[in-house]
Amino acid sequence: MLKPLRVTLGFVLLVLLGGRALADPADTAWVRSYNGPGNEDDRAWAMVVDDSGRVYVTGYCEGIEGNPDVATIKYLADGDTAWVRTYNGPGNHVDWARALAIDASYNVYVAGKCYESGTSFDYVTIKYTPEGDTAWLRRYNGPGSGTDDAYAIAVSDSGYIYVTGSSMGDGTSSDYATVKYDPDGD
Repeated sequence: MLKPLRVTLGFVLLVLLGGRALADPADTAWVRSYNGPGNEDDRAWAMVVDDSGRVYVTGYCEGIEGNPDVATIKYLADGDTAWVRTYNGPGNHVDWARALAIDASYNVYVAGKCYESGTSFDYVTIKYTPEGDTAWLRRYNGPGSGTDDAYAIAVSDSGYIYVTGSSMGDGTSSDYATVKYDPDGD
């Protein structure tokens, strides 16, 4: 008899304490949402916060023509939107970013995939300046000219950019592929 009472009492305490926490207003500094131009499916895949509290988010948004486009947003520390940038690849098809990094100068790097007729999906890597201007954009088509999809990105202290993911090999299935760019995108 006591054992069910303890479980019940523990459950009641959990509900009461949890209910009190739910009833109290949350100490939320800010909440932002983004609805892309297509007014459809929009998804965030990666986020980074810099040492000044600025927040960078990337993923995709439905474009006007109904295909996902790379979408990257920079929020200021107070939650105001500094800029929003989208990228629709040359194939006007599915494009999205899965990874995000920033460097010591607050340049923003996103990596993912974009579609191009004839090569299927390729890695796409975009470097934005702190103001949101596109500094450079690079695509990588693996040796198999099949589906290439970048999943991770990192920036070294010396400014080199490393992008990795899966890539269709020449005569093989998907392989690892890691690309290194210098700060100028070469």
